[in-house]
Amino acid sequence: MEFDNAVSGRIYINGEITDAAVGIEHGRIKAIKKHIPGAKDYGERLILPARVDPHVHFRDPGFTEKEDFFTGTLSAVFGAVSCVLDMPNTSPFLYRYHAFEEKEHTASKKAVIDYGLITGIRNRILEEKVLKRSPALKIYMAETTGGVVNDLDDLALQYLLNMMKDYEKPVIFHAEDPKFMKKGEEKSLKEHLKNRPDIAEESAVKRLIKTGKPLHIAHVSSKDGAELLKNKTDGQTAEVSPHHLFLTLDSEFENPAYGKVNPPLRTKADRDALWDALRDGRIDMVSSDHAPHTIDEKEEFETSPSGIPGVETALPLMLAAVKNGLLDFKRAVEALIENPANKFCPQKGSIEVGKDADFIIIDMKDIRKIRAEDLHSKAGWTPFEGMDAIFPSSVYVRGNEIIKNGNFEGKKGFGRNLWMIKSAGHNRHS
Repeated sequence: MEFDNAVSGRIYINGEITDAAVGIEHGRIKAIKKHIPGAKDYGERLILPARVDPHVHFRDPGFTEKEDFFTGTLSAVFGAVSCVLDMPNTSPFLYRYHAFEEKEHTASKKAVIDYGLITGIRNRILEEKVLKRSPALKIYMAETTGGVVNDLDDLALQYLLNMMKDYEKPVIFHAEDPKFMKKGEEKSLKEHLKNRPDIAEESAVKRLIKTGKPLHIAHVSSKDGAELLKNKTDGQTAEVSPHHLFLTLDSEFENPAYGKVNPPLRTKADRDALWDALRDGRIDMVSSDHAPHTIDEKEEFETSPSGIPGVETALPLMLAAVKNGLLDFKRAVEALIENPANKFCPQKGSIEVGKDADFIIIDMKDIRKIRAEDLHSKAGWTPFEGMDAIFPSSVYVRGNEIIKNGNFEGKKGFGRNLWMIKSAGHNRHS
């Protein structure tokens, strides 16, 4: 049997690392065998599924001085990501079909990897035409970058969740309760936390879990929020972002505003509780919540917008954490790769026949220090400067080696909106 392409080596399949070869045809995994003649052999390096990042803000259109769909997806693929889900708080805010068309037109010409465009709600307006072409719906329970707040009483919340179950689309919540938030002066991370206290997250998470409906809670950041996740019901999932796992309000930054983010960085006790919840499965997955701003915007803490770039460093940081004994390897693969794909993009996230041929090549001995000058986001800075990381040497997307020996071999426009293909009634794998 001949293939378009084939790779071999130590491959992660069904929770185990095994010596095998994968045959690729038309961008999909066609066969898994002990040996395939002519397969590119990666020797002792690991071949893992590439990552789906379900939470990024690529700022395009409207804020392209911060990031755009080319630099965002370029940064993503260098960080082992083959598919991203972009949030709706661009300009215009994505909830009307004309805004969707504009954003899709832009993304389709720039993306180097696959993607989906998440829709939102504004003024309680949700357009079905957009929803059908989106991987999920995002609800902002509290104000953050972009200024949109979805004020839903309990009846409206239940109605929305019942409706979305019929559409079979995940609903993602930014879970902070505005009742407990303040608009006081903030010139430090401690004052930012005072304005967005733990109780704001606790109240929102408790309310969401109490619905008993399928939903997804973004960027859990507090000990109290993590504790409540033990009460999740079927179909309820939660994520954590690396900045809440690796940083606290007491971390040292080149510029304190580099740590300003929503929800805020909290205490060491909160950080430790998040690691515990990730290890035991209360937190299902890791997302980057990549939210870049320019260095100039971050200059003054009080006026600085909230947000941290991280799509390129999420998996590398977590793999180094595995190496340093903070997380089991199998659990890391589940949280970083398998669970995000299963929830949002099931054609990716595992090496099995019929799935997209998206792979990353990893040498677990190749630990490097993160340096902003080596990264590819327009932001030009990182709060993880100097931290240990394990970056992929090669990344395949639909059988194409986009990153080869650390160099970019892809092109603009290669990435596909997978939900546009699905909504058009085409085979998503074609």
